[in-house]
Amino acid sequence: MQALWWAEPERNQVLPLNNRPGHHGDRRYRCERYAYHPGISSIPEMLAPNLRNRQFQISAPLHVPADRPCDGIIAAHGGHSGGDALDLADRRLLYVNNFLGAQHTTVSASVELPIGEVLARATFTPTGRFQGTLELWYGDVPVGRGHIPVTTPITYGVDPFSVGYQRMTPISPKLIGPAEIATGVLHHVMIERPARPTANRPAEQQAALAKQ
Repeated sequence: MQALWWAEPERNQVLPLNNRPGHHGDRRYRCERYAYHPGISSIPEMLAPNLRNRQFQISAPLHVPADRPCDGIIAAHGGHSGGDALDLADRRLLYVNNFLGAQHTTVSASVELPIGEVLARATFTPTGRFQGTLELWYGDVPVGRGHIPVTTPITYGVDPFSVGYQRMTPISPKLIGPAEIATGVLHHVMIERPARPTANRPAEQQAALAKQ
């Protein structure tokens, strides 16, 4: 029974079990895939996927209606003082990066979403220290591309991660209120990122301790 008890937290990547997360580094970097469904509660930063300054892909199967609005947030993390959001606006996929509330960078799809079932994707590829390229896709078709000149280095603050809406302050001035996505449009959100190399874990620990 004791062996089973320890096997479960190991399988779910939540070891070590203690209240000193900065002491052991950020274990979220070791998880390569996260799945979320709309309707979940917001997730605090220490438990949310950490995508800052890392390669990642966000994919979301959508049902795009022909006769009603489909705008709203797919996934968001942060608030007016920094963060990022993937959302639908004017029937197009859009990504916004907010650097410390001082600089907003938006990448928008060049065409509207097709009617019906579509897989919306956003991929980020680092091209230097705290910067990279953000690409938008409908399925395997590229529909948008832009340069993110600067990303948040350490923390977004108290504003949490959410799916299908924004929990607190607006990440972008254009995202008013909860910016909740229309019912039935978003099926789920999948976040994928390569595991962080072991050699870089001291940097993870330093960043985590800076937030204690």
